Amino acid sequence: MISQSQYVDITSGVGGQAQAGAREHILRVFTASSYMPSNTVLEFSSSGAVGEYFGYNSREYALAQVYFGFVSVQQQSPSKISFCADISSGKAPFLRATAAPTSLANFKTVKDGAFTLSLGGLTSEVTGLDFSAVTAYSDVAAAVQGALRGAQSANAMWQNITFEFDAESGGFVLTGGEAQAGAIVALSAGKSGTDISSMLGLNEASNPVVSQGVSATSYGQMLTESLNISNNYGTFAFLTQPDNEGISEIAAWTQGQNLLGGMYLQPIAKSDYSVVQPLVKDYSGTALIADAFTPYSYAWLVPACVAATTNFNRVNGTQNYMYKQMPGVEPSVTTDAEYEALSAVRVNFYGSTQQAGTPIAFFQPGKLQGEVEDMGVYMNELWLKDAAAVEFLNYQLSVPKWPANASGRATGDGLLQGVIETAKNNGSISQGKELTNTQKAYITSLTGDADAWRSVYSEGNYLHSQIVPVTANGNTVYEYQYTLVYSKGDSVRKVTGTHTLI
Repeated sequence: MISQSQYVDITSGVGGQAQAGAREHILRVFTASSYMPSNTVLEFSSSGAVGEYFGYNSREYALAQVYFGFVSVQQQSPSKISFCADISSGKAPFLRATAAPTSLANFKTVKDGAFTLSLGGLTSEVTGLDFSAVTAYSDVAAAVQGALRGAQSANAMWQNITFEFDAESGGFVLTGGEAQAGAIVALSAGKSGTDISSMLGLNEASNPVVSQGVSATSYGQMLTESLNISNNYGTFAFLTQPDNEGISEIAAWTQGQNLLGGMYLQPIAKSDYSVVQPLVKDYSGTALIADAFTPYSYAWLVPACVAATTNFNRVNGTQNYMYKQMPGVEPSVTTDAEYEALSAVRVNFYGSTQQAGTPIAFFQPGKLQGEVEDMGVYMNELWLKDAAAVEFLNYQLSVPKWPANASGRATGDGLLQGVIETAKNNGSISQGKELTNTQKAYITSLTGDADAWRSVYSEGNYLHSQIVPVTANGNTVYEYQYTLVYSKGDSVRKVTGTHTLI
């Protein structure tokens, strides 16, 4: 028989599938932990996973327990947390075993151990390692460390090498002698002798953690590199507190990202707020939190948890960051004087009041430095920008082309309209909110449409778009350009009433 495909040939496939996913508003923690490799973002879905990686006695695990233990008023808990290396002071290159080494009995049979290491641009073969008398893995480590330091005695990266057995993780760790830029690769076999690279769990086949050395890096560069690796986060903080100059640099970077860098969480001592706040008062996206600084105080984690548990696909899913509670957090403000002083300059705190003699503590006032005051409004706009970007990117990836004509403009408007409707449903966009005369005039000036403010009031938003050719460096690109003006979803923070008895 002649194949039917000679006459009818039909190809099947699935189209319109989303390739770009929305970013999650999880917490990113910058840590100087020796377990954290450089140029990497690690994500974990439970506190147990964090403890398994960083150790159950680590600050990372203690923080993760509080973070994942948070339950929002909508009965949601954070789904993930991410970590990135704090390289503000540099980081030495290292190899960290992910598998247990061979048994001590096997090591004791080796009298001519050998391997090859490439570190900091130099390669040396280590030979003649005799483990016949070892009684512990620390003995193995001491022998290897001595041999490594002697291999390139004139080089600081080699001369100060440490080789240790980490009893908590159960593996060997090789760390370069300087917190400087320097390449390192997994161990390989030597040219002679008994290869012990696999016995140490540090050869390529053993899949060790390989971290390249980096020199001291500015906070701005560090944050940019982290964002470029993965923008899957909403808030970020540092486990090692930056100095005031560093805080100012981070705040300036956050402002410069126009929300894409997330919300910066910076705990400060109450006694320092009058010094730190003036340094960052003009930088949007920076949250200062007056913390009690006790082992159990994690007031700064509250906004991170609220952001991570906000479901933007839920009706009325957006949240007010004030009035949120976290068990075990110690109040840092208990007097009206402190409340008024900190609130006046938008410094947040975990404050305590009382009702019928029962103490009630919660996070307040949920404010940011800079132009965008409200934490909720800031995070809502972060979500809205990302949602729009995902819609446009997925559309471009799934169609043959986006026509640069009236039909293409309608397509862009339609893509945006879906995001806008979701924003209305979740509360990011507010319909029927009263506008001041100044706001009405500003909307008219921005749009050139005298009735635009009416649309913002009644519908919650006003959208204007066009497709125009843009020429740069001799190249012409057609762009879908739009202006979206919307009424932000503000929250009620205080009740003032008058009771008149007749």
